Amino acid sequence: MFALGELDAEDQVPTLIETAAEGDSLTRRVALWSLARMVARSRVEPPWKDRAISVMADAVFSPDRDPSATAMATPSVSISAVTSLALLAMGERGRDRLPITLSVPDGPLDVEAWIGSVVSGEPSNAERETALIRYSDAIERAAVNALHTSAARARMVIDAIAGGWMSAPLRGDDGSSPAAERARAIARAIEPSLPALARGPDVALRTAALLALAKTDGEAVDSALADAIESQDDSVRRVALVSVSSPGSGGSHAHAQPRSLAAVANVLGFANSWSLRMLAAQAMGRFGLAGAYREARVRLSAAATGDAYALVREAALDALDSFDPSSARELASHMASSDPEPRVREVASAMRSIRP
Repeated sequence: MFALGELDAEDQVPTLIETAAEGDSLTRRVALWSLARMVARSRVEPPWKDRAISVMADAVFSPDRDPSATAMATPSVSISAVTSLALLAMGERGRDRLPITLSVPDGPLDVEAWIGSVVSGEPSNAERETALIRYSDAIERAAVNALHTSAARARMVIDAIAGGWMSAPLRGDDGSSPAAERARAIARAIEPSLPALARGPDVALRTAALLALAKTDGEAVDSALADAIESQDDSVRRVALVSVSSPGSGGSHAHAQPRSLAAVANVLGFANSWSLRMLAAQAMGRFGLAGAYREARVRLSAAATGDAYALVREAALDALDSFDPSSARELASHMASSDPEPRVREVASAMRSIRP
């Protein structure tokens, strides 16, 4: 595969494209790199360029390693795919990365290891953003398709957008760069698929989808989060509550879409598990910040003074303070002398003494 690319074997391009789409990790990475180098070296755009870009975009969301690979496996197909797209997106600058050198080995040459080192280059953040801007349409199409292909590929899409390489432009400057705009467009494209994934059987994927859902909005989002919070599986309920209470969650659906709010209130008031009730208190605080402050104030005040567990009472008081400090201080004045737990009385006393 490496030799075919270096010889610019145009008649073997179908084989390279097929191998880039399917095969073991190293072979796929070599095929991706070879295709990128052939396009970059060409002075005339080859007729198969769009097909090659499509395969590269699909590979962006390929699982990192072969199922049989060890912990010491070589860098992922995904990274090689992003590198290949970046090489093409850089145009003339990409050609500067084409020369390959081979030092005279001291002993026997491990050809496979050498080829692996050649195709292991990882793009910089700037190069990733260049690829995202130039090939956002292909990457968006690949992302949407990957969501419906396998749990592993769907997880890679969500991870890339929620906290991986595609989320980096959103954290830089004011989030208004061309790369950030493309990342937001891809995130919007996958949103309709998230509710179904959040109800799926794969625990890891369901968790990732729930965390991503909490950053979005809409009736379908509210319904999926509420279903998870009302689940009979405490692990699912816990993830849903954490996703709502996370500082990074949007929470804007709290006021307009009440199902999640009602589900959290039910957990806070009636769940048998004190840890779930504590998470529900934190989630209720997020709803209060999002605008559902009246309902949140009533529910949190009741939990702060009436829950049987001190950690839940303390969490409820802290959550109330996050969006309604005045009411929290008033409640703290009462709890500082009436709560049966010394630690809670101490926290309430300190909160009471804070001046507005």
